[in-house]
Amino acid sequence: MPDSLASLQQRADGAADLQSVVRTMKALSASNITQYENAVVALHEYYHTVELGLMACLQQRPLISMVPKTEQAARETIVIVFGTDQGLVGQFNDQIMQLVQSKSDEFKGTQTFWAIGERVYDHLIAANIPVAGQINLPNSVSTITDTIGHILHATTEEWHSEQVTDLYLFHHRPSATSGQYEPHWRRLLPLDNQWQLQIQQQPWPSNKLPQSLGNEQATLSALVREYLFV
Repeated sequence: MPDSLASLQQRADGAADLQSVVRTMKALSASNITQYENAVVALHEYYHTVELGLMACLQQRPLISMVPKTEQAARETIVIVFGTDQGLVGQFNDQIMQLVQSKSDEFKGTQTFWAIGERVYDHLIAANIPVAGQINLPNSVSTITDTIGHILHATTEEWHSEQVTDLYLFHHRPSATSGQYEPHWRRLLPLDNQWQLQIQQQPWPSNKLPQSLGNEQATLSALVREYLFV
């Protein structure tokens, strides 16, 4: 009997230690998520500044064609899939993979997939989806800029002027339910005439008309790159 009581006590102590570890891991995960959420909020003002720059370039100017005029132009699709390598995040990677597969009919022409994260890379390979490469997720807020720069460098090498490039982004975002996230997708490219009209038709925030200085095409290209960054 003493041995049995000692064994039970040892198991109880082990369970208590495990609960303590789980609570600590959850607290660390919550802390990490909060840091990234704060970074998103901080980027909002920067995005607004970039948007104003685009408005200055495009307002009261003829539309700049960013896609080939021919209807027979070759197409390529670049799909960037953000997963997670964190623990205790439930079905994040499974959910994003389900969304990617459900939208596969949207992808035209040659398809190139990029996995952001090791685990989602494994999911793509398991689904027999050819992956051009895998980029590690940022391990802190301070490395986000480097990661996004790496993504842009890797994917922009595949943009060709003679082709229409469709760029899709798959990721999670906060849902209407507090503390919950949902899979989301959006098309970032091409920046077609409809997108340009939406930018042009937005009201300027003052009665002083904007003016773009220097090389307009270089300025627009830089702003578009920053638009994709944020």
